[in-house]
Formats: sequence, C-alpha cells, structure tokens
Amino acid sequence: MNTPTDKMLRTRDVEALRSALVRLGIFIYEHQNMPELRGGCWSLVVRKGDTMARFFWDGRDDLLLVEEAAYLPSSSKYFWRPTHVPRVDVDEKQEPLRYIEEVLKKKFYDA
Repeated sequence: MNTPTDKMLRTRDVEALRSALVRLGIFIYEHQNMPELRGGCWSLVVRKGDTMARFFWDGRDDLLLVEEAAYLPSSSKYFWRPTHVPRVDVDEKQEPLRYIEEVLKKKFYDA
C-alpha cells in the first residue's frame, strides 16, 4: 500500500469480509472510504447483537483504531469508547481486514 487509493478498502474485499462475518452472526453495519483525509482513511462498523465495534484506519500513520459502543436502535449517535483488543497473529498494517476478522472472532467467541 503506497498511495492513499491503495489504502482504501475495495468493494470485493469488504464483501469477502461480510461473507466471513455473517457466518459468525456479525454484520457490517457501515463502511466508508475517505481518500481525501490524511493519506487515505476508512472506517468499518460491525454489529453483533447489542454490541458495535468501529475500526478506523488512518492511512497517514498506518494506524488502526478500535472502539466499541452499545447498539441503540432509536439513536443516531453512539457513545464510542476505546475497547480491549485481543491479541491475534495477524499484522493489521499488512492485512487489516484479516486482522479485523480475527479480532472479532476472539472478541465474541474466545472471550
């Protein structure tokens, strides 16, 4: 990943992640590419039951932030807070979507 465009999530990659997560009862709630921000950024929000997790990729610093919020069906605003991220054997900078999948597996099934 060398340019901001290279750092954006491709539709086919998001669909592949969606397919893998739906088998676990985890659903992609929202996805947004923001190539105009700081070297290319994206966010991905997933939901399982009443828990939501947001992953935000900062392309300038190659940093993946993870936050959590309770799902409130009548609310358009969520109270995001940093969350514990289980350790996985995947490099988030090299394979961010695989990293997200592994983190979610551990978070919801190995807790």
